Amino acid sequence: TVALGSGGEFKVRLRDDGPITYCVAGKVLESVVGPEGKPLSASVSNTGTITNPGGTVALTGDAARGVVTSVVNQEGVIEAKSFRIQGGKVILAGRDEGIVRNKGLIDVSAAEAGATPGEVSLTGEKVGNFGALAARGAEGAAGGAVSLTSATQTLVSSDASIDVSGGADSDGGSIAILSDSNATVAGTLTARGGARGGDGG
Repeated sequence: TVALGSGGEFKVRLRDDGPITYCVAGKVLESVVGPEGKPLSASVSNTGTITNPGGTVALTGDAARGVVTSVVNQEGVIEAKSFRIQGGKVILAGRDEGIVRNKGLIDVSAAEAGATPGEVSLTGEKVGNFGALAARGAEGAAGGAVSLTSATQTLVSSDASIDVSGGADSDGGSIAILSDSNATVAGTLTARGGARGGDGG
Protein backbone atom coordinates (compact mmCIF):
# COMPACT_ATOMS: atom_id res chain seq x y z
CA THR A 1 0.00 0.00 0.00
CA VAL A 2 1.13 3.51 -0.86
CA ALA A 3 -0.70 6.09 1.27
CA LEU A 4 -0.53 9.89 1.12
CA GLY A 5 -2.62 11.40 3.87
CA SER A 6 -3.42 14.74 5.45
CA GLY A 7 -5.46 15.48 8.55
CA GLY A 8 -5.28 16.39 12.20
CA GLU A 9 -3.86 12.94 12.93
CA PHE A 10 -2.25 10.31 10.75
CA LYS A 11 -1.82 6.97 12.49
CA VAL A 12 0.18 4.04 11.17
CA ARG A 13 0.06 0.59 12.74
CA LEU A 14 2.98 -1.75 12.10
CA ARG A 15 2.40 -5.47 12.59
CA ASP A 16 4.79 -8.40 12.35
CA ASP A 17 2.04 -10.81 11.28
CA GLY A 18 0.04 -8.69 8.83
CA PRO A 19 -0.16 -5.63 6.60
CA ILE A 20 0.55 -2.08 7.69
CA THR A 21 -2.68 -0.23 8.40
CA TYR A 22 -3.32 3.50 8.66
CA CYS A 23 -6.08 6.01 9.35
CA VAL A 24 -6.49 9.76 8.90
CA ALA A 25 -8.55 11.59 11.52
CA GLY A 26 -9.43 15.22 12.20
CA LYS A 27 -9.43 18.20 9.86
CA VAL A 28 -6.50 20.43 8.99
CA LEU A 29 -7.77 23.71 10.44
CA GLU A 30 -5.03 26.16 9.44
CA SER A 31 -3.17 26.74 6.18
CA VAL A 32 0.04 24.76 5.81
CA VAL A 33 3.13 26.44 4.38
CA GLY A 34 5.25 24.60 1.83
CA PRO A 35 9.07 24.60 1.35
CA GLU A 36 8.93 27.94 -0.53
CA GLY A 37 7.10 29.61 2.35
CA LYS A 38 3.78 29.86 0.49
CA PRO A 39 0.49 28.28 1.63
CA LEU A 40 -0.21 24.94 -0.05
CA SER A 41 -3.19 24.85 -2.42
CA ALA A 42 -3.96 21.17 -1.78
CA SER A 43 -4.13 19.06 1.35
CA VAL A 44 -2.76 16.04 -0.54
CA SER A 45 -1.13 16.41 -3.95
CA ASN A 46 0.65 14.18 -6.46
CA THR A 47 2.41 15.75 -9.43
CA GLY A 48 4.95 12.96 -9.94
CA THR A 49 4.68 9.23 -10.58
CA ILE A 50 3.45 6.60 -8.12
CA THR A 51 3.84 2.97 -9.23
CA ASN A 52 2.54 0.04 -7.18
CA PRO A 53 1.75 -2.97 -9.43
CA GLY A 54 -1.02 -5.14 -8.01
CA GLY A 55 -1.26 -2.94 -4.92
CA THR A 56 -3.27 -0.11 -3.44
CA VAL A 57 -2.58 3.61 -3.76
CA ALA A 58 -4.63 5.88 -1.48
CA LEU A 59 -4.64 9.68 -1.33
CA THR A 60 -6.78 10.78 1.61
CA GLY A 61 -7.27 14.31 2.89
CA ASP A 62 -9.41 16.20 5.37
CA ALA A 63 -9.31 19.99 5.65
CA ALA A 64 -11.67 22.70 6.82
CA ARG A 65 -13.36 24.81 4.16
CA GLY A 66 -11.18 27.71 3.00
CA VAL A 67 -7.89 26.23 4.20
CA VAL A 68 -6.94 24.80 0.79
CA THR A 69 -8.33 24.99 -2.75
CA SER A 70 -8.65 21.22 -3.04
CA VAL A 71 -8.35 18.40 -0.54
CA VAL A 72 -6.89 15.86 -2.98
CA ASN A 73 -5.17 17.01 -6.19
CA GLN A 74 -3.83 14.35 -8.57
CA GLU A 75 -1.98 15.80 -11.56
CA GLY A 76 0.69 13.16 -12.05
CA VAL A 77 0.64 9.46 -12.92
CA ILE A 78 -0.61 6.70 -10.64
CA GLU A 79 -0.14 3.16 -11.91
CA ALA A 80 -1.37 0.13 -10.00
CA LYS A 81 -1.61 -2.40 -12.84
CA SER A 82 -3.53 -5.58 -12.01
CA PHE A 83 -2.25 -9.16 -11.82
CA ARG A 84 -3.93 -12.56 -11.46
CA ILE A 85 -3.44 -12.75 -7.72
CA GLN A 86 -4.51 -9.18 -6.99
CA GLY A 87 -6.13 -6.29 -8.80
CA GLY A 88 -4.72 -2.81 -8.43
CA LYS A 89 -6.76 -0.25 -6.51
CA VAL A 90 -6.53 3.55 -6.44
CA ILE A 91 -8.53 5.59 -3.93
CA LEU A 92 -8.77 9.39 -3.86
CA ALA A 93 -10.88 10.38 -0.87
CA GLY A 94 -11.82 13.75 0.56
CA ARG A 95 -14.03 14.29 3.55
CA ASP A 96 -16.96 16.68 4.04
CA GLU A 97 -15.64 19.97 2.73
CA GLY A 98 -13.15 19.38 -0.04
CA ILE A 99 -12.62 18.98 -3.75
CA VAL A 100 -11.12 15.76 -5.11
CA ARG A 101 -9.61 16.30 -8.54
CA ASN A 102 -7.78 14.16 -11.10
CA LYS A 103 -6.00 16.01 -13.91
CA GLY A 104 -3.44 13.29 -14.63
CA LEU A 105 -3.49 9.55 -15.41
CA ILE A 106 -4.71 6.81 -13.09
CA ASP A 107 -4.24 3.31 -14.55
CA VAL A 108 -5.27 0.00 -12.94
CA SER A 109 -5.56 -1.93 -16.22
CA ALA A 110 -4.69 -5.62 -16.49
CA ALA A 111 -0.94 -6.20 -16.76
CA GLU A 112 -1.37 -9.84 -17.82
CA ALA A 113 -3.93 -12.36 -19.07
CA GLY A 114 -6.45 -13.48 -16.47
CA ALA A 115 -5.77 -10.53 -14.18
CA THR A 116 -8.16 -9.57 -11.40
CA PRO A 117 -10.11 -6.42 -12.41
CA GLY A 118 -8.71 -3.15 -11.06
CA GLU A 119 -10.66 -0.46 -9.20
CA VAL A 120 -10.58 3.35 -9.12
CA SER A 121 -12.63 5.33 -6.61
CA LEU A 122 -12.91 9.12 -6.21
CA THR A 123 -15.11 10.44 -3.38
CA GLY A 124 -15.62 13.87 -1.82
CA GLU A 125 -17.91 16.87 -1.49
CA LYS A 126 -17.00 17.79 -5.08
CA VAL A 127 -15.32 15.34 -7.44
CA GLY A 128 -13.85 16.10 -10.85
CA ASN A 129 -12.09 14.07 -13.52
CA PHE A 130 -10.17 16.28 -15.96
CA GLY A 131 -7.68 13.59 -16.98
CA ALA A 132 -7.70 9.88 -17.80
CA LEU A 133 -8.92 6.93 -15.71
CA ALA A 134 -8.17 3.46 -17.10
CA ALA A 135 -9.21 0.01 -15.87
CA ARG A 136 -8.94 -1.96 -19.11
CA GLY A 137 -9.02 -5.74 -19.25
CA ALA A 138 -6.93 -8.28 -21.14
CA GLU A 139 -7.21 -11.88 -22.39
CA GLY A 140 -9.51 -13.60 -19.89
CA ALA A 141 -9.52 -10.46 -17.73
CA ALA A 142 -12.62 -8.27 -17.65
CA GLY A 143 -12.42 -4.51 -17.45
CA GLY A 144 -12.40 -3.07 -13.96
CA ALA A 145 -14.61 -0.63 -12.05
CA VAL A 146 -14.42 3.17 -11.87
CA SER A 147 -16.65 5.19 -9.54
CA LEU A 148 -16.90 8.94 -8.96
CA THR A 149 -19.17 9.92 -6.05
CA SER A 150 -19.84 13.35 -4.55
CA ALA A 151 -22.14 15.09 -2.11
CA THR A 152 -22.70 18.21 -4.22
CA GLN A 153 -21.08 17.96 -7.67
CA THR A 154 -19.48 15.28 -9.84
CA LEU A 155 -17.91 16.41 -13.12
CA VAL A 156 -16.27 14.63 -16.05
CA SER A 157 -14.85 17.43 -18.20
CA SER A 158 -15.01 17.54 -22.00
CA ASP A 159 -11.37 16.50 -22.46
CA ALA A 160 -11.48 13.74 -19.83
CA SER A 161 -11.78 10.00 -20.43
CA ILE A 162 -12.74 6.86 -18.53
CA ASP A 163 -12.00 3.48 -20.15
CA VAL A 164 -13.04 0.13 -18.61
CA SER A 165 -13.10 -1.86 -21.86
CA GLY A 166 -12.41 -5.56 -21.92
CA GLY A 167 -9.54 -7.02 -23.90
CA ALA A 168 -9.46 -9.88 -26.41
CA ASP A 169 -12.34 -12.18 -25.31
CA SER A 170 -13.23 -10.42 -22.03
CA ASP A 171 -16.15 -8.25 -20.93
CA GLY A 172 -16.13 -4.53 -20.29
CA GLY A 173 -16.22 -3.29 -16.71
CA SER A 174 -18.39 -0.71 -14.98
CA ILE A 175 -18.46 3.09 -14.66
CA ALA A 176 -20.53 4.83 -11.97
CA ILE A 177 -20.81 8.62 -11.88
CA LEU A 178 -22.95 9.66 -8.92
CA SER A 179 -23.84 12.72 -6.88
CA ASP A 180 -26.38 13.57 -4.22
CA SER A 181 -27.00 16.86 -6.08
CA ASN A 182 -25.52 17.23 -9.56
CA ALA A 183 -23.54 15.04 -11.97
CA THR A 184 -22.28 16.28 -15.35
CA VAL A 185 -20.61 14.14 -18.02
CA ALA A 186 -19.00 15.93 -20.97
CA GLY A 187 -16.07 13.58 -21.57
CA THR A 188 -15.61 10.14 -23.12
CA LEU A 189 -16.77 6.97 -21.35
CA THR A 190 -15.79 3.62 -22.87
CA ALA A 191 -16.84 0.15 -21.71
CA ARG A 192 -16.55 -2.02 -24.83
CA GLY A 193 -16.27 -5.77 -24.81
CA GLY A 194 -13.15 -7.39 -26.20
CA ALA A 195 -12.64 -7.56 -29.97
CA ARG A 196 -13.00 -11.37 -29.94
CA GLY A 197 -16.39 -11.57 -28.29
CA GLY A 198 -16.57 -10.04 -24.85
CA ASP A 199 -19.77 -8.31 -23.74
CA GLY A 200 -19.96 -4.56 -23.26
CA GLY A 201 -19.80 -3.18 -19.76
